[in-house]
Amino acid sequence: MSRIRYDRLPTERVNPGSGKLDRLSAAQIARLMNHADRRAVRAVGRAAPALGRAVDLIVRALRQDPENGAYLDSLGWAYYRLHRLEEARAQLERAARLTGGDPVVLEHLGDVYKDLALKDLAKEQYRLSLAADPGNTRVQGKLEALH
Repeated sequence: MSRIRYDRLPTERVNPGSGKLDRLSAAQIARLMNHADRRAVRAVGRAAPALGRAVDLIVRALRQDPENGAYLDSLGWAYYRLHRLEEARAQLERAARLTGGDPVVLEHLGDVYKDLALKDLAKEQYRLSLAADPGNTRVQGKLEALH
């Protein structure tokens, strides 16, 4: 039986692009991560009000046309972006039924299932999306990432 040579694994080789990071101490890396996290939190904070306004507008539109699958997809996707995954799931499942399996709606539903750790359901939605739009390399990549 051969021994595993960890220094030969691709994940253990020196990455020339990360040379600066490799020389940092753990404390310096933690400071960098916290700085990046603060920027991400601020970015989400800036986006949330716009998404909230979008939800209000979409809900208003749905009052006029409650069976509009495109509106439901937009509402579900806005909920997804706000990380309100169960609400996103409900809207996108309804949108998928109403649109007759629009490939974008199915991709969105697959994304929600993936984030809810429902891997088999996510794969199914990605496959259905690809059946309707076989050239979609983005969905193909998402499906391959789940294997």
